[in-house]
Amino acid sequence: MPVPRRTFLYGAAVAAASTTLAACSGDGDGGNGDADSTGAPSSKLKGSEPKPLAPPSELHESPILAKEVEAGKLPPLAERLPANPYVVPHRWLSPGKYGGTLRIPGNPPVDTSQKEYMYGHSPLRWLNDGLDFGPGLAESWESNADQSEWTLHFRKGLKWSDGEPWTTADVVFWWEDMVLDEEFAEGIPDEARSGKGTVAKLAAPDDHTIVLTYDAPSPMVPEIIASCVKRGVCGSWMEPKHYLKQFHPRYSKNVAKDWPTTFDQKRNGILNPDVPVMTGWRLAS
Repeated sequence: MPVPRRTFLYGAAVAAASTTLAACSGDGDGGNGDADSTGAPSSKLKGSEPKPLAPPSELHESPILAKEVEAGKLPPLAERLPANPYVVPHRWLSPGKYGGTLRIPGNPPVDTSQKEYMYGHSPLRWLNDGLDFGPGLAESWESNADQSEWTLHFRKGLKWSDGEPWTTADVVFWWEDMVLDEEFAEGIPDEARSGKGTVAKLAAPDDHTIVLTYDAPSPMVPEIIASCVKRGVCGSWMEPKHYLKQFHPRYSKNVAKDWPTTFDQKRNGILNPDVPVMTGWRLAS
């Protein structure tokens, strides 16, 4: 029996992920805290707010990006943000300095840690070292009475890094053309199976809503969705349909027989600078 693509990627990444877990913790008491006047970390503020925070009344951006706006290379900040922007909830954060060089050790293409330290593609995310979870791209969620149906409400006005709108069509594209496509063999993510092991039904009633329906009560769905950063070793949950459909045989007749290999390379944000992303950073070269 062929090994599902998701299972293979998970196995290849376990060793790398296990060595980085200690360095990745920061939502709980292990956070660095605010720096005092000497620059030393302070532990006065700990943890993260579990409830969504309201955006500040005035928004600012990096001076580097402000110059890009002035030069006409970027739209104004207000046009690049969703209607209800995500506010980082960590109490231990303090303002940093713009600029500098970020050097990341890695071993592409099997090392997924470069994807996993960014939460841009995550519908939900863990907080406080796994004691809480909060919003991500989805700003709210709820279930029916017996928790056999879960509804995710995504932020309005989300955009991919190339400026194209993000919609739930990008989730459906991942679900129908990667997860359910037997030739691509993405594999069924844990959050899409009921307690009986049956695959859930995924529907997008509009551009901002995803509904997951199970054949049995499934109370752990939000926790599993938040359990790992998307586009790492877990199901990606979304892909830029407007860009990737050119490499999929359902949408293009000009793909080779081994299209899954090419498709995987083109969707990989740490190998392909052209693929749009939802993170705050993207590969330049």
